[in-house]
Amino acid sequence: MKSSLSPLRAAILISGGADSTFALLKATRKYRFVEAITFSFMEKSTCCTPSDIEDAAYYSKLFGVKHRIIDVSREFSNEVIKKTENIYLSGKTPNPCAICNKKVKIEQFIKTNCPAKYDVVITGHYARITKYAGRYCIERAVDIKKDQSYFLGRLSESYLKYLELPCGDFSKTDIRRELEEMGLEIHKKRESQDLCFADSSEYKKFKKQLSLPGNIIHIATGEVIGKHKGIINYTVGQRKGLGISWESPLYVVKVDPANNTIFVGEKEFLYTDTIYINNINWLCSDKQPSLDGKVKIRSLSPLFDAHFTETGSDTAKITVNKKIFAVTPGQLAVFYKNNRLILSGWII
Repeated sequence: MKSSLSPLRAAILISGGADSTFALLKATRKYRFVEAITFSFMEKSTCCTPSDIEDAAYYSKLFGVKHRIIDVSREFSNEVIKKTENIYLSGKTPNPCAICNKKVKIEQFIKTNCPAKYDVVITGHYARITKYAGRYCIERAVDIKKDQSYFLGRLSESYLKYLELPCGDFSKTDIRRELEEMGLEIHKKRESQDLCFADSSEYKKFKKQLSLPGNIIHIATGEVIGKHKGIINYTVGQRKGLGISWESPLYVVKVDPANNTIFVGEKEFLYTDTIYINNINWLCSDKQPSLDGKVKIRSLSPLFDAHFTETGSDTAKITVNKKIFAVTPGQLAVFYKNNRLILSGWII
């Protein structure tokens, strides 16, 4: 009897969590040839820990899939940790996951292996790959609360034709339920929410260098009102951990690494209706001088109605219909139209 499975060669990037295990399950039901890949990032990482790698190997074997581990520790150190450190040194708050998806995990893997070795690369991200007007696009997940398209905003459009994201068509509840109904204990596994390299010796050494105490200054009065514990411990919009007794709640308004200073102020200092971005990555659209849509300024923020205006060859201004809180330099601004990801840029 002729197999109904696709003859395309599929690679599943499996982390050992519930979502990528579900993606592995879907891959085995769709493709005749499937190989599972787990990345090893570093000695101490909350992403793909030894326990996670064991789970990835176990479920790969359970589903009859060859599993191999790829050491990307050098690439991870150079492309993610060092770039994260440089962003902190500039007084900004980095987004290492978006960098990693492009420079180490998804795009780099596709660039190296497709189409020579694999025809399809599958991950457990909550997003969808769709086609619109003949172009491959990243679209928001069905489960909007779990949507991770934001973290895929730096991927190049030319590689999307190889990418498949089965979790994007399901809710987290449905995924856990299906895994449970199959008797797979992985459905109980908790997700890691921490910075994955926070415990690495390399990052701890860097963090210690940026943990020198300095002044906390009120941005309106110029008065020194406290001492901070190192600029790396603070981000724009932060309220907790300032250690200041004041007549009204204070928030971090600006980080000044050159003078090792944190500027704080009342909440009104953090509202703006204008976002400036650079290093713009266009997806599912040709470059345009202006565009209406919706913008997301951090992974858990809502979408805001917005207008994009090009201001230079690789810079732009995004204006929103109402003032929003704590637009943070170093984070990613992602622009959507009809739930399709159109462009992204780093907030400056």
